[in-house]
Amino acid sequence: MTPEILAATIASIRSDGTDTAQVEVKRASGGVPSNLPTTLSAFANTEGGVVLLGIDESNGFTTVGVTNPGDMQRAVANMAHSMNPPLRRIATQVMLFEGKNIVVVEVGALEPELRPSRVSGGQSYVRVNDGDYPLTAQEETTFEHNRGRPRFDEEPIEGATRSDLDEELVRSYLQLARERPELSRMGDDELLMRTGVITADGQPTVAGLLSLGVYPQQFFPRLIIKASVAPDRGDPTGTRASDVQEIAGAIPAMLDEAMRWVTRNTRTRVVFGGDGQGRDVPEYPLEAVRELLSNALVHRDLAPHTLNAAVDLRLLPDRLIIENPGGLWNLNQQALGLHMLSSSRNGQLIRMLQWVRTRQNIRVVEALATGINRVFDSLADAGLQKPRFFNEVIRFKVMVLRAAPIKRKDADWLSQLPNAARLSDDQRRVLVRMRRGEKWTTSALQGFLRLDAHKARQLLTGLVDMGLARTVGATRGRMYELVAGLDGDGAVADVAAELPQLMKRARMAPDDAAATIYGLLSPNSPVRTGELAAQLDWPLPRVRNALRTLVEEGKARSVGGGRSTGYLRS
Repeated sequence: MTPEILAATIASIRSDGTDTAQVEVKRASGGVPSNLPTTLSAFANTEGGVVLLGIDESNGFTTVGVTNPGDMQRAVANMAHSMNPPLRRIATQVMLFEGKNIVVVEVGALEPELRPSRVSGGQSYVRVNDGDYPLTAQEETTFEHNRGRPRFDEEPIEGATRSDLDEELVRSYLQLARERPELSRMGDDELLMRTGVITADGQPTVAGLLSLGVYPQQFFPRLIIKASVAPDRGDPTGTRASDVQEIAGAIPAMLDEAMRWVTRNTRTRVVFGGDGQGRDVPEYPLEAVRELLSNALVHRDLAPHTLNAAVDLRLLPDRLIIENPGGLWNLNQQALGLHMLSSSRNGQLIRMLQWVRTRQNIRVVEALATGINRVFDSLADAGLQKPRFFNEVIRFKVMVLRAAPIKRKDADWLSQLPNAARLSDDQRRVLVRMRRGEKWTTSALQGFLRLDAHKARQLLTGLVDMGLARTVGATRGRMYELVAGLDGDGAVADVAAELPQLMKRARMAPDDAAATIYGLLSPNSPVRTGELAAQLDWPLPRVRNALRTLVEEGKARSVGGGRSTGYLRS
């Protein structure tokens, strides 16, 4: 770890007021903490992570330093060696930060065939948000299945016959498969058998039925997409989700129907071309949504213990969420999008779907390891951020944030500005807020647009260079505002619509935080702390404090315990 990365990491956790899924801090004033092996196990069993020894979380993440850092390094190495299996992907270094020595422990993820990592007593842990939790029985089972390549998609389906395959899909499949010279001379049944659609006895496989079946849910009722639109923030308390739909059929049919559902439940927004003029486009690029849905359907876990879980598709006021059973297989989250790097949990299914088209004649998968990059490019072209990925042992979730909308009247104003054609969508959003009279600092822009400091500064200085903004104040307190005379006469955008409350991480009065959380609680369906934090994009301490207030006031109650603790409205 470089000094710059260390400083940025500590600044981030201080800003959020909490550890993260990849960073844990410990005071370590009395030597190596006795619970360090728990964190080492949790990091090794998930995505890896960093432990910072010599930082006091209870005192605002202040730097307290450690004594005898060399002894501490040796003690950490001994702890890692005593685990089962011994952790080899671990590195320690002593770094000077704010005038004091701290020990940085970098833990790599354990290879899938060696998981789970266990402490000396035999218990194993996983990392969820900022906590280390004992593995559940389902997670233990998942680790066991993931030690080799899963082959659940290749298994024959008891009771299924050739008549359970859709003849139209089969004809199209055979035609496309025969474009391969080695398959071109085979008869229909032989080709279907040799490509894994059916067994030698003519019985459909799991992959065959999911790709080409008439109605796979006859045998697997929960291999569906469950879609829902969450209530808007302005809806009355108790409003239920709308347009709830269970989407069934073979994968091509589910993909088509899910795309129709997304199109029906999303709006358009204004983006700008090279001429500076605005045009209406879908608020979520359909190419990106299709690719993410396809990934969820084809990479979901098909092990027996997961067959009761559906792919979840949710639209919230400010984001789209797609979640599927099963975490990444033989791939970590940081590798997503790397050129030609791919890993398929369901290899047979992936190979088969390359020769399957939807009713709209769109290929379901490409299998060229380029899909995530296409998602990145599509979102970037639409002026949206990269998706956020959440990789857990038994589930994988992707979140796409909706762009803050620019109203047509503000779009017209922007198009008349000098250098309008050179403006990025992010710069246009900032200018609309400057038009309202707001001043911006680099750090404030980082939080608003989720940029690093360099990109935030580049965006603001770019506006200055184009003659649209000017600086106010000295270097440390420098702010940026709209150049006088550019605000025009028209009404400005409704900032509440432009920046949903869900996006705000600014300080909030405790009563307001509790009221916000109360509005999201249900009397029947418990919700976990981490889920509330993700939905609101709040630091975990803020959510925990709000829930504690509601419980003390008798407005909420907790159910369950440990990692499964949920909260209900009283």
